[in-house]
Amino acid sequence: DPAHRLPSAWPMTGAIAITDQERTDLLEAERLIAADDVEGAMPAFRRYAVARGLRIYETVLERFPDIAMYAPSASIDPDLYDVAPEANLWEQLGLGDEPEPDDLTPDEARILPADDRFASVLALADRANLGPQVRAIIAAGIELGVQPRPRSSSVMLAPRANRTRMLFTIWPQAGNGGRLSIYRWAPAIAEFFPEIEESAARDALGPDGYGILEREDIPSFVANLRKLLEDSSQGDGAGSPSLSGDDIRRIVYDWLRTTDPDRKGIHYYEIAHSAERQGRVSGVDRMATVLKVLRRNSQTFDQTGPGTYTWIPSSPADSPSVRPPRYWALRTDPNRRAELWGEIQAGRLRQGWGWDPDMDLQVIAERISGAQPLSDWQRQAWANRRMLTTQPDGVRIGDVVLVPHMPEHRHFSLVRVVGAYEFDGGQVFGDYGHILPIALQTGPEGISYADARLPARLQTSLGNRIRLWSVDGFGEELERLVGSSNE
Repeated sequence: DPAHRLPSAWPMTGAIAITDQERTDLLEAERLIAADDVEGAMPAFRRYAVARGLRIYETVLERFPDIAMYAPSASIDPDLYDVAPEANLWEQLGLGDEPEPDDLTPDEARILPADDRFASVLALADRANLGPQVRAIIAAGIELGVQPRPRSSSVMLAPRANRTRMLFTIWPQAGNGGRLSIYRWAPAIAEFFPEIEESAARDALGPDGYGILEREDIPSFVANLRKLLEDSSQGDGAGSPSLSGDDIRRIVYDWLRTTDPDRKGIHYYEIAHSAERQGRVSGVDRMATVLKVLRRNSQTFDQTGPGTYTWIPSSPADSPSVRPPRYWALRTDPNRRAELWGEIQAGRLRQGWGWDPDMDLQVIAERISGAQPLSDWQRQAWANRRMLTTQPDGVRIGDVVLVPHMPEHRHFSLVRVVGAYEFDGGQVFGDYGHILPIALQTGPEGISYADARLPARLQTSLGNRIRLWSVDGFGEELERLVGSSNE
């Protein structure tokens, strides 16, 4: 709220809320942050946070003195707040000697986080009769100092130094009585565990890329994982040259031309690894960085399936046969016409039932291909499946889409698809996260439903109430309209 004219001191609300010194330190931190001096602000903010935390602790301790028996020391030195001393509270809590890990029952395995983030994938593992096996892998990873990163249907094990890097990922699958899909990447193990050679990692855990762990293979996999990592120290994985976006595009294009001559498509995990062999990929999530390069260069890379991409030939002589353009009509929300029209003008054709990451059509397609159940929201979102440019019967780059009642009632606009399907989680409007990158082919006023150039059957078709339907039968007329609008 601009009326607050921040930064400004917090109001006085009583003696226990915030002290004068805490208010002064916090105001100083806010002023420096507002001036883009974050590093300069941190000492003031640190003084505020430490003083307030200790004051609250001491207030509680004064009222409940017996809690001091659980503290790691009798007093707390504010200068040591960032290095908390370790303390074993098992005996202090009256529980006797701490048992060795091997003595714990599965229900007592404290190393497995009781965290809602794991709920979805563990429920999936339980349905596949793989609950104990998946928990054993997660627990072993935690014991060995690597970080489990749960998703709705998978768990990625990452190094401590960089939680966005994948050592391996597992997906519980219900087929064949229960099995694990796995993606392994030995170069990452060698990068973050300098004492381990890539060949040793492959010998222990299996070859790089996708594979399957049958139920009977999982105990030996866990044992090999422990043997591989338990006596090895982790490094920081740094030292490679940093790659620019153009570097990634060039490296990946050359690699795909060599590796995928038939243009069947390769998963972007493997594509990202091809770039990482040449240097360091920047960004919080390196896989996402490479994926963005693939998506932004739609004239260079083609999406062939959920998460898979290939190269686009630079000359027509190298191109395989491509289907001719198709013609579609896509109905949008009339209640948000003004905002959605602005998006069309900016090159984004949006559709609703897309406000949650799990409603991404690529995520849903992967779940369907893995015979995994869909939520109610995902089933509703899947009605947009033909927006996914990898669907055999879906929209493709080069197709023309008629958008009814746009930019106004009883007018339509024509757009041409120029890029692969994208999903942004509805961040702009709280919905409408399904996106086709497009180029507007008609003028700012659109074309009236009463336009004499329209066949009567097309005018009738515009009354269709479904989200997306084919108007291939009017392709010639629509191309003429596009041509006349561009004259």
